[in-house]
Amino acid sequence: MTGSTPAALRAWEDRYGVVLPSRSPAGQRQYSRDQIDHLRYVHGLVEGGLQAAEAHRLLAQRLRDSLPVAPPAPVPAPDREPVSILVVERDGFAEALLEDLLQTQGYAVALLSHDGDAVAVYGEQRPDLMFLELVISGRSGLELCRTLEAAGARVVAVSALALGDAAVEAGAEAFL
Repeated sequence: MTGSTPAALRAWEDRYGVVLPSRSPAGQRQYSRDQIDHLRYVHGLVEGGLQAAEAHRLLAQRLRDSLPVAPPAPVPAPDREPVSILVVERDGFAEALLEDLLQTQGYAVALLSHDGDAVAVYGEQRPDLMFLELVISGRSGLELCRTLEAAGARVVAVSALALGDAAVEAGAEAFL
């Protein structure tokens, strides 16, 4: 999510101490959404040619001055448009996580928090791919998957339930 290697994150934490994650009971680093943005900001500066020390100094200064710290936006390849993805997800946290993960990889992301408009939005936007939460309010996620597949959508079904076989039978190209 940050664009940086775990080794770089550890080194930056030890050397500069600007972004200090909390720890899980098992000792793993846990970064907040803001901290991930801060690390993406530093990564973008380093990728742009700054030394890590200078990038962290700039981050610390922005934080001290209460200035916004926004990571650089991903730049699509100049010869093509970014792949568009429509995410249909009822859980706001999962929705935000998917949006962040996909946008940092350069995808154009649109979000729907309910399934009621999914078919209409697909028809209007014609995204290249859809992520569809199968346990969605209003109708069966599998039924919606069938409807979208019949309309030509490429669907990746998502669920915490073991619905992989049913999702593929309903027309999903993949299941997470």
